[in-house]
Amino acid sequence: MALITAAEAREHLHITGTDEDALLTILIGVAGEAMARFCRYPAASAGAAPTMESTSYTQRIDGPGGRDLTFPVWPLTAISSIYDDPTLDYSDAAYLVASGDYAIIDGSEGLIRLASTSSWGNWSTGIQHIEVQATAGYATPREDLKYACRVAVRKLWDLKSTQGKESVSQRGTSTTYSEPAWLPIETQMALWGYVLPVGLI
Repeated sequence: MALITAAEAREHLHITGTDEDALLTILIGVAGEAMARFCRYPAASAGAAPTMESTSYTQRIDGPGGRDLTFPVWPLTAISSIYDDPTLDYSDAAYLVASGDYAIIDGSEGLIRLASTSSWGNWSTGIQHIEVQATAGYATPREDLKYACRVAVRKLWDLKSTQGKESVSQRGTSTTYSEPAWLPIETQMALWGYVLPVGLI
């Protein structure tokens, strides 16, 4: 599901009727991908576009030692499996961590913690020792995130009439177009709280 619907885009643009829905759907996708790149969200698979929407990921993470592990995409909502495998094969059941041995402690920051009673003890240490299959991203985007997407779609919509033009004269007045950031500053400001920390991906 996209960050906003065509109906929400129409409302923001004051468009009546559904004739433009096909184009709006494309613009929503373009805006969503640009927002995901700005916030450092990865593609879920090779060739896929990055997204902030809820998606299934397979991420290989450096073993941190200790009981805490950070999944690099937020919010983390579900975990399918975790392999802690120094052989880097991620298929041997001997390295599959039992689901009862860990829990999502803070999905908003991707924090997974081994139970104090876990038979696993601690996460291993080593480059990409841990493979996590999980679901992360926004299934129900917050209103500020939806608004950021609406503003970005508005910018793309307006480009239909202004792209390639330096100015326009109409009814005795002249308007000069600037070259603003591709992602509107209002969208960027709304997104700062969603940017994933450097080094997680």
